[in-house]
Amino acid sequence: MAVVMEPKMPTGTEVASYQTYAQARAGVDFLSDYGFDVSSITIVGTDLHMVERVTGRLTIARASMSGASSGGLWGALAGMFMSAGQNAGGTGTWVLGGIVIGALVGMALSALAFILRGRNRDLLSSQQVVAERYAILAASDVDRAFTLLQRTPGNMARPKRAREVTERPKKDSVGFFPDGRPRFGAATKEGDIPSGAPEASAASSTNEAVAPSQVTVTVINTTQHQGLASKATDMLQTAGFQTEEPANSDVEYTGKVRITAPADSVDAAYSVARFFPGSNVRLSDAEDATVKVELGTFYDDAMSAEDVQRILKSNDSIEQPAKCRPMSGTKQD
Repeated sequence: MAVVMEPKMPTGTEVASYQTYAQARAGVDFLSDYGFDVSSITIVGTDLHMVERVTGRLTIARASMSGASSGGLWGALAGMFMSAGQNAGGTGTWVLGGIVIGALVGMALSALAFILRGRNRDLLSSQQVVAERYAILAASDVDRAFTLLQRTPGNMARPKRAREVTERPKKDSVGFFPDGRPRFGAATKEGDIPSGAPEASAASSTNEAVAPSQVTVTVINTTQHQGLASKATDMLQTAGFQTEEPANSDVEYTGKVRITAPADSVDAAYSVARFFPGSNVRLSDAEDATVKVELGTFYDDAMSAEDVQRILKSNDSIEQPAKCRPMSGTKQD
């Protein structure tokens, strides 16, 4: 009696992540070449999607030709059985006759089925299950597997640097330091500069982008489209940001991308915003310096690796956005 094994979720620690199955298989082959025990390795496809690719339209002519080809094959087999024990000439006659009769019968049945079915299914297509990414899990010797796979092409998993904890100056409820100096882009509750706040120089209207290694980001998917937060998190990891586990939200943000950070982390927020074009940055009263990225209804997809590298290599300063509190002592609409 055959034993049916109950499907179980794989166990292990994720040591690499790839966009294609071929890259994941190449990673396992790389481990094997270096003497790693690959029996402890599992490839897991995540964020699965059923994809149906339409190849054309089914017409009565196509249906008839398909039925004729399959009917001719069955007719040939029937002719061979019917001609058992006869000479070569008799066998050929039976086979040829079976092909003709089978083709005609198959053509007629396929045409009839097409007519009865109507337009409920008049498309030709192929279906397959596709994963957005393929993770490699290791059940043992995790550190060695992670180190080796860092050398493989296409690996999106990067080591996370230890987060540096720095003492930050205290701020008031609207994002100003005790000396009255506003942080870049900080908006007051009414949009006015508090009395006594010194004017900043014109050169302070732009700030240098914060190094990605100094910024911790949490990505939240507020939509029903699966996998958006994971892809955005992978993109930020590729750029060098510290990231937390991606999450989902039941409340959908009806915009593109909303980035939220405390006032003393607004430079970090706008540094992250460079990788989400069209995003909206808001300030919060949170004590945690983590930058929160919420993906909304009109978010398209993560930035390509080429665009990420282009932004990282640029030396452009982050500019004061429109409708934010200016760095000078004047009010800006």
